[in-house]
Amino acid sequence: MKIVDTHVHAWDPGKLDMPWLDTSPELNRAFMIDQYGDDMERHGIVSAVYMEVDVGAGSREAELEFARTLVESNENPVTAAVLGGCPGEDGFDQWMHSLADLPWVKGIRHILHSDSSPPGACLESRFVDGVGKMGECKLVFDLCQRPGELLDGASLARSCPETTIVVDHCGRAQFQVDADPKWRKGVRELGSLENTVMKISGIGELAGDADLSLQSMAPWFEHMLDCFGSERLVFGSNWPVDRETRTGLAWIDWILELVGREGAQVVDSIFHDNAITVYGL
Repeated sequence: MKIVDTHVHAWDPGKLDMPWLDTSPELNRAFMIDQYGDDMERHGIVSAVYMEVDVGAGSREAELEFARTLVESNENPVTAAVLGGCPGEDGFDQWMHSLADLPWVKGIRHILHSDSSPPGACLESRFVDGVGKMGECKLVFDLCQRPGELLDGASLARSCPETTIVVDHCGRAQFQVDADPKWRKGVRELGSLENTVMKISGIGELAGDADLSLQSMAPWFEHMLDCFGSERLVFGSNWPVDRETRTGLAWIDWILELVGREGAQVVDSIFHDNAITVYGL
């Protein structure tokens, strides 16, 4: 089986400004792409998308060059990148157009679940305008926000019909507890919009200390499959963040089994074909 991993991180804190690492000691060290290859070798990764790592604004150019070295190397599976940027902030349009000129840059992500992003931030007019312009530049927007605010994400997607919006990390589902009605409703609303895609990723990170299993994962997966269909789901390992959690990367095998129950065509769609289409690989 061939797998496209749409969510791979790598970093060197000595080269990139990443303030959030100060509160994540287990991740506060270098994670290089050769380690990713060692961890994921058995899964048959044929292509991977580098995902931005929430660097400080002053490190965006440095991250761009870091990602460029990964993409241009023939020694790893990274073939494309999604880089950081805040739609609507001063200088965003110039940054967006500079990224759009690079054929290996496929999108932009801005973290919306941090303390610096208050609820409703994605509905501010300048933010909406910026995300709308991304569609004109053929760039995807990776949406990473709190599970209780997914209806805001749906409003954003509805306001930007020409921009493909990929919902990261299962809409940041809180796997430690039963499915939140707000999450279920938000996923349903997002799934009703043709310009949205759900990324099955971040499960280890979001599970926290919970005793997650294939059986407990099943209802969450089934809801996402029901809302988005097999043609609008993609896979992302969230390496190395998930690697350092209690669940680790075991959830990948669980998802492979759950998807496998839907048939070979669905497996190919979710783990390969959809990613090629969504990110233009």
